[in-house]
Amino acid sequence: MTLQQDLTDYTLLLDKHLGDQADAQAPVSTASAAAVKDEVLSDWIVTFQATDQEALTHALAQWEKTSALPWLVAVLTKLDASHEKATQLVAAATQIQPTSPAFASVAFHRARLLLQAGKKDEVRTYLDTILARGKDAFPVSASNFLRAVRMQVARNLDEFLTYAQRLPSGITYDEDGRELPTQLFGVATGDVTESLPASAMQAHF
Repeated sequence: MTLQQDLTDYTLLLDKHLGDQADAQAPVSTASAAAVKDEVLSDWIVTFQATDQEALTHALAQWEKTSALPWLVAVLTKLDASHEKATQLVAAATQIQPTSPAFASVAFHRARLLLQAGKKDEVRTYLDTILARGKDAFPVSASNFLRAVRMQVARNLDEFLTYAQRLPSGITYDEDGRELPTQLFGVATGDVTESLPASAMQAHF
């Protein structure tokens, strides 16, 4: 029995218990949510998948209570830079070492929050440092996400085109019913076309 199969079985059973909700913004029923609160893994999965304010509040409370890395990751995925504790959480993210299995996730959300806060120079410096570790430092999918953020702070067309490049991280036909992401690299098409100043493009014509 592989870890992949164990995880598939686990999430199928969890979906059967809670109801497989197509809309992640629709909160799980109070009774169902309460049923998993005493089981840490199920509680984390349900909270991580949800996108409502209650999920953010719960994840933040659990991180403040336990200082556990999985809860820090959960909070960072739901946070935006306007949150009153965003600075504190970004500071916590800086403590996660490259050897941590959570480093790629934390690095992406740290960069995302810095970008939201308008700290473009800091984003460039940070991402240039970690991307310089080479293509083997991150899984392909993680590298794609990091490059997507770096692309948004490109200073010229050469930088933009360098970081606009992506590598396929997998091929699927969705024939097995597995859940797939609905957005590539966290960047919508409009963000790509609007993230480079016109002045940078004009310099090449």
